[in-house]
Amino acid sequence: MNSNRFVVCAGRAVRNALVLRVFGLYRRYLSADRTEFMRSRTPADIAAKSAQALRRRAGNDAFRRDTFALPREAAREKAREVFRRYPKPAYMTEIESWRELPDGRIEFTMRRLPTAD
Repeated sequence: MNSNRFVVCAGRAVRNALVLRVFGLYRRYLSADRTEFMRSRTPADIAAKSAQALRRRAGNDAFRRDTFALPREAAREKAREVFRRYPKPAYMTEIESWRELPDGRIEFTMRRLPTAD
């Protein structure tokens, strides 16, 4: 069997590993990759990476987000007010996320487009 044919069939990962091994870099590459993998597995690191990805995504989209923390009835009224002021068909208004805080207030984030087109 031709070794070139095996590399092509095996895919890019095997080809890259073979190239690294040929140049004597495989052990260094593997140890650096394993260290990075083990370091990023803690819950704090996973949360940090998720938050960073969310910030990156939020910076690239066209939506405007407003976050409120209000008592339950005031939160309902505020959501109704935002939907009246920025109708869903025109502004794509929606409640993006919500949660109940320990003190009983409701924290929610509403998103909408800045202008109706």
